[in-house]
Amino acid sequence: MRLVSFLLTLSALAGPSVRAEPLEIHGTTGYAGEYELSGSVSEQDSNGKKEFSGPLTVKHVGLCTYEGPFSESYHGFMDCGDGGSLPLRLWTK
Repeated sequence: MRLVSFLLTLSALAGPSVRAEPLEIHGTTGYAGEYELSGSVSEQDSNGKKEFSGPLTVKHVGLCTYEGPFSESYHGFMDCGDGGSLPLRLWTK
């Protein structure tokens, strides 16, 4: 009986671990930190390695400027300095 109890305890300790609460992720990316990252990930143990998975949001927060007409719709470019120009489409509802 002690052997069975020991094996059950050992298998419970050796099994994959799952973090009970999600881990909040925040950061920046881009050459000048022009994008913010945020998300909520869960930790899992896969073959002895910790893996994190979950949704990630990337939001552009700066460095580009827009000049153009205020109209119902616009298709043109945003000036991003040394980063070049990015295509832009805007419309109103």
